[in-house]
Amino acid sequence: MASKQSAQRQPLSRDRVLRAGVALADREGIAALSMRRLAGEVGYEVMSLYHYVANKDDLLDGMVELVAEEIELPAEGIGWREALWQTATGMRTALVRHPWAVGLWFSRIAGPNRIRLMEAQLAALADSGVDPELAHLAYHALLNHVLGYALQEQSFVVEGDPDEMVEQFRAGLSPAQFPHLRDHLQSHLTHEPPIDDFQFVVDLILDRLAASRE
Repeated sequence: MASKQSAQRQPLSRDRVLRAGVALADREGIAALSMRRLAGEVGYEVMSLYHYVANKDDLLDGMVELVAEEIELPAEGIGWREALWQTATGMRTALVRHPWAVGLWFSRIAGPNRIRLMEAQLAALADSGVDPELAHLAYHALLNHVLGYALQEQSFVVEGDPDEMVEQFRAGLSPAQFPHLRDHLQSHLTHEPPIDDFQFVVDLILDRLAASRE
């Protein structure tokens, strides 16, 4: 079996550096990422990394591109609604897998993978036949929903039993003053919704587009 040292000294490449950065950020968060720390991860001196990434900004751009590469593009000939659904859910899955990428999605320069994703989504909207202004709004609505939902998923951390916390909150509300909120909280305790709220909002956007065609 190869020693840890020999495994670390595998030849460097841009792809290996970027994937090591992604693995580190996945494991410890983007705050843990530095060129020095990354050099230690791949078993080389810091200066060796600069043969493959120009600087940390280039590193982050490339890491976000790797996340975008995981989002499957719609097959040729697929319907516009299915294409938008596929890219929205695929993007959510990738961002949940790599939570650090949500905060970088807007701030990093778009590379080929993200450009192809944007083009596929805009092409689907064009194929839908809706008014161009509505298509513009729908593109941003879907993007903001995906990013916002992924950010919420990684930020919403509850310590303790969630049902117990809901019940305690509900018990402290006056039935006379807050009947609707109490009923809403009770629904959290008694049943699961038939679809998740991510799917619900995506369907609302797509239904609005479909209705405008009619």
